[in-house]
Amino acid sequence: MINNVRPRFSGTAGFSLIEVLVVLVIISILISFATLTFDSEQEKLADEGNRLSALMKIASEEAIMNSREHRVVFTAEGYLFEKLVGGEWRGFDDGLFRSRKLPEDFNLDVTLGNKAITLDAGDDQAEKRAAVLFLSSGEVTPFEVYIRGVTGIEIAISNRSGLIEVDSGR
Repeated sequence: MINNVRPRFSGTAGFSLIEVLVVLVIISILISFATLTFDSEQEKLADEGNRLSALMKIASEEAIMNSREHRVVFTAEGYLFEKLVGGEWRGFDDGLFRSRKLPEDFNLDVTLGNKAITLDAGDDQAEKRAAVLFLSSGEVTPFEVYIRGVTGIEIAISNRSGLIEVDSGR
């Protein structure tokens, strides 16, 4: 007599160990991508501060090497670099010194010498701006620039020590 009764638990029910492991690996990869794409506010501030500081150092060196005055102009939204050509300030043609906007949740505060500058765009008035000059002699306008986030974290860039430095310890 032939036994046609199938066992209650056949090999087709459930998941194999390899299938479960593959699903876990896929989930962990997706989670790692999700955490990499969300930078913290402090990391974004540090990136912005380091970028601005590096660009200011390069602009200062360019002014000395080319015997031409340069400046960085700060506005409520961001900053741009200009050079003095024929008595007029003109923007740079290259991508390095292009105009840059800060993320919407960041604010700029600028102090030139001992005077704090308010960078507000007025309703009908011209936008308030502040400029740091990089002279061909190597001199730089005394300045302090603060980039602040919405949570109160800030990055300071200044030349108080004679060099352009970033201070994230405030």
